[in-house]
Amino acid sequence: MKKILISAQELANQMAMGKKIKILDTSLRSSVSNTANEMANGIIPRALKFDLDEGFSDSLSVFPHTLPSRDMIAESCQKLGLDIEDSIVVYDNKGIYSSPRAYWMLTESGFKDVLILNGGLKSWVESGYSIDDNFLAPDALKFCPNVNPISNVKNTQEIRDNLSSQQFTLIDARSSGRFLGTDPEPRKGLSSGSIPKSLNIPFANVLNGAFYLDAKQIDDVFAKKGIAKSDSLVFSCRSGITACIVLVAAKIAGFESTSLYDGSWSEWAADEKNEIVI
Repeated sequence: MKKILISAQELANQMAMGKKIKILDTSLRSSVSNTANEMANGIIPRALKFDLDEGFSDSLSVFPHTLPSRDMIAESCQKLGLDIEDSIVVYDNKGIYSSPRAYWMLTESGFKDVLILNGGLKSWVESGYSIDDNFLAPDALKFCPNVNPISNVKNTQEIRDNLSSQQFTLIDARSSGRFLGTDPEPRKGLSSGSIPKSLNIPFANVLNGAFYLDAKQIDDVFAKKGIAKSDSLVFSCRSGITACIVLVAAKIAGFESTSLYDGSWSEWAADEKNEIVI
């Protein structure tokens, strides 16, 4: 099975041995989730800023953190000096929060050697390793990387069509209260509730604090929902960030057919034609 996670000790050892690694800080400027871990402060030495708020989101979309076009991803990677063959480690300042989104974008774009720092910056700091205050200045490439268009993405019409066809299982990573409609959505004006026939696996259920559960534990979480390894899975949340936490968890547990509903609840609930379950 493809390796997805790297520990703070493994990363520190590889850095000490002089391995060429591009370290990407994927931390968001703010988080609406009240179930995420507290943020750690500082920057891993020689880390570059992978900006999921701007450079790696479509700034023209009315919805938050919308997946940018292939050309936009290529241009942002070029500015960061990211080559398709680079060894890359992504992390964030909450442990496991936004780094799975960066992992998903990069691997789906064709980057071959990408790992997530399990435990994120918090694990790095608690392991006693040094931190910096400033990001490394990127060494931009002369040409845009030859990234692939991301194909494992579903749109709202495909989610609508699936209500009758049931070609895939839709998994919602929001909290159970928001999924059931008993708690409000953090985004003003957005109702809570769920998409018909979707299942709820809150992203915190595949984590142990700042770390991913192991593969067997994650498998048990999915099995309790009646999800089989042969199922095609599509993941959703509010804006496509925490959905990637559960999507990557599925990959860790050995699920092979995984896609993202990028518009997620923000797009579904904004359209009055879409049915909402409360």
